[in-house]
Amino acid sequence: MLRKHIALLLVLRAMKKLGEAPISTIQKEAGIPNYYTVKQILSDLKEIGIAEEKYDPGPPGKFVYYLTEKGRKAAELAEQLLMILGE
Repeated sequence: MLRKHIALLLVLRAMKKLGEAPISTIQKEAGIPNYYTVKQILSDLKEIGIAEEKYDPGPPGKFVYYLTEKGRKAAELAEQLLMILGE
């Protein structure tokens, strides 16, 4: 369970750094090996208004994710928590 919470913090930090990015780029930046873990975290973040997605027609076309204003505030806190945890 704790790993899921750390993964959430890592995704928030990665999204803050990247701005807009597809799942695979967020996954790589966060250092999370499981694509579906990142996909589920993004789904949860969208549900609570911390992240949004939009379609980037490309080429190639892809969905990109970005933080809302609320999400940027959450990412700031996530960075602080990761520093405290030594991540």
